[in-house]
Amino acid sequence: MKYITIKDIARHLSISVSTVSRALGDDKNIRKETKEKVIEAAKRLGYRPNPVAINLKYGHTNTVGVIVPEMVTPFASRVINGIQEVLHTKNIKVIIAESGGDPEKEKREPTTDGRLHGGWHHHLPLQL
Repeated sequence: MKYITIKDIARHLSISVSTVSRALGDDKNIRKETKEKVIEAAKRLGYRPNPVAINLKYGHTNTVGVIVPEMVTPFASRVINGIQEVLHTKNIKVIIAESGGDPEKEKREPTTDGRLHGGWHHHLPLQL
């Protein structure tokens, strides 16, 4: 399946890519008629914004990575569920990784957008 891009919309309407981008981005300097034509063409062609392009534009992914020692404990399950519930309401995606209880692995896990904006590490020893 071919993804429709703003280039496709621009070609379809015989206008510039930057005009399409500004119209879809609700730029105040785009005429109302042009914006309406772009939005109508985008819907008709099945355009969906590219999340990677949006991430590049704004410099962040709206994604949080959560690393847990193990996912099978009731505590970890509740914490992960709570994180997901709160962040979902803020339109933030959650990626979950399991470290197997290895603190060195937890340190090596990659961040989602190359930066760590905040962190919390709580390593509890397993109780058998």
